[in-house]
Amino acid sequence: MKVMSTALVAIAAWSGTALAQEEIRVLRVQPSDPEQAFYERAEAAYEAQNPGVDVVFEYIANEAYKSKLPTLLQSNARPDIFYSWGGQTLVEQAEAGFLKDISGEITEEVRATFPEAALTAYSVDGALHGLPLYATEVVFWVNTALTEQAGVDHTAIKTWDDLLAAVQTMKDAGVTPIVVGGQDKWPLHFYWSYLALREGGRRCRDCGHGGRGWRFRSRTLHRRRGRFPEADRPRALSAGVHGHHL
Repeated sequence: MKVMSTALVAIAAWSGTALAQEEIRVLRVQPSDPEQAFYERAEAAYEAQNPGVDVVFEYIANEAYKSKLPTLLQSNARPDIFYSWGGQTLVEQAEAGFLKDISGEITEEVRATFPEAALTAYSVDGALHGLPLYATEVVFWVNTALTEQAGVDHTAIKTWDDLLAAVQTMKDAGVTPIVVGGQDKWPLHFYWSYLALREGGRRCRDCGHGGRGWRFRSRTLHRRRGRFPEADRPRALSAGVHGHHL
């Protein structure tokens, strides 16, 4: 069941040495083997076009990356380009002076290959700090053997009410409807945040980023806050969800 796409980004860190340097360090969350092979081809192609420049890719596991990156950015070992998710983290990195404004280094031809929203997502106060790397989908993977056992046609789930009905049917059949790892927190946030975005859109999101004293007062946010518990009233999520990794 498709929920929503999200973008990932490569951010240019401020090093002050531009492309005259002999080594360019790229820090990234550990990718899959095919994706790593793609980066190796890109690295070789760039080095062939730029003699004397050595591109070095470094990879760190997902959760470790999130904890190590802030420290690296404050050190002399900061990367020249790094992987990020944008959002408020990007704003804080820009305000701290860790990011380079690359607005003047991106040609109109390159800009035209990205939707405007993708560029806006990685801009702070009009300064462009990164470019989208790719998009991912947040989905439900279906164990069809279990849905068939419970008598649920997953292809017929089109609405929120359809999902709630399927959850109840699976519970009645003794099948755990949804398994998710909640220990790292971010997998669970998708359920609530995507419900809020689907109903309230950008205005709803902006309300949540408002000033102190009025955050999350939007009616949409209050309604979505009730939707998530609604889905779990019949115990839709696996037992001990907050103690499991994804």
